[in-house]
Amino acid sequence: MKRAALLLGGVLAALALAETGLGLMGWGYARRQRGGRATAAGPRILCVGDSFTFGMGAPRGGGYPEQLQDLLNKEPGDRRWVVLNAGVPSNNSSQVLKRLPALLVEEAPEILVVMTGWNDNNLTESNYWRVADLSRMPARERWRLRWRDLSGRWRTWRILSSAWARFFPPEKLPYDHWLFLDAMAEPAARRNLERLLDRSRRGGLSSRDWLAIGIFRHRLKDLDGARAAYGKAVASDPGNVEAHFRLGWVHHLDRDFAGFEAEMRETLRLDPRHDRARGMLGMRERNAPPARDWMEDLLSYDLSRILELAESRGVNTVFMTYPSPRHEVNGMLLRVFGRLGAEHPFHVVDNSALFGGLPKPEQYFSKDEPDVFVSHLNERGYGVMAGRLAQDLGDIGWAP
Repeated sequence: MKRAALLLGGVLAALALAETGLGLMGWGYARRQRGGRATAAGPRILCVGDSFTFGMGAPRGGGYPEQLQDLLNKEPGDRRWVVLNAGVPSNNSSQVLKRLPALLVEEAPEILVVMTGWNDNNLTESNYWRVADLSRMPARERWRLRWRDLSGRWRTWRILSSAWARFFPPEKLPYDHWLFLDAMAEPAARRNLERLLDRSRRGGLSSRDWLAIGIFRHRLKDLDGARAAYGKAVASDPGNVEAHFRLGWVHHLDRDFAGFEAEMRETLRLDPRHDRARGMLGMRERNAPPARDWMEDLLSYDLSRILELAESRGVNTVFMTYPSPRHEVNGMLLRVFGRLGAEHPFHVVDNSALFGGLPKPEQYFSKDEPDVFVSHLNERGYGVMAGRLAQDLGDIGWAP
């Protein structure tokens, strides 16, 4: 018994020492990163968010961060601005918050531009459990969420988790989702998929080929075509985890909740670590409260911590609403900005009011959704957003 206690104490002491050492290394790395990177390459603006920051709906390089950089560097001079696009499609505000500390250290920006909240009904890595009433959830699920949050703060745990994933990796698909989305901005992607579709008419496609076709159809809002392709992927290989997940996703969009739950459970049976399936099931299977009851509180929680991180590094912050004049998240964001503004200095760009006041605003949207005003912007629309942001940065003295 004494030997076991000594062994446990030794392990805990070693972990504490490792945690302290990693913290000191991170502190030293941050000091080196802050010591001249921005001045060497010019002042930097970091833009974080989801697909609206990434630039979905426009050709590659046509998003607002890229156009903002062109506008700020329009006049010749030695001070050349660098605008970094750190948008990740489908990210929620909690994921933006989770990625931000490393981005602030690595990129050392002078200005942080944040547009997030649209995807906060996506529970992947979400902090919703911190603000929602979870009394109806099983105790086991509540403790699982709390353990995930606590362990995620330990550097040693993150390193051990990364090592585990290296030796026991989850299934890797050749058609990685986000790389695929990025490639869709290029005409070559359409040509490649046309070749796949041509092969499909002659037969001989693999399960993963059908999965790629399904992703393409899904992104084009052809749900019938996506469902058929995902179904063929599953029929060809019943162990194709991603095909089951995406087939369930389409069922959810069609409000076929029985089909949705069946496919998500099959996804988790094949891969218990599939966080996106677990998150999508969470709202229905774990009796989690509906998003409307906690989303504004979640935005307050995440955005206040984003502000605190930026302030701790001396970074000026700009918050933006989304360009859609109809989406309810903009009202939530404006209310949150109003409350946070009483305690923190930051600037707000209200894109919903900007686009709502334009004549024929539909011409600035890409129409990649059935309702044009909840679709992404096109290149011209992102240019309008970049122009207003550049103007505001000049007016408040943060940029020329």
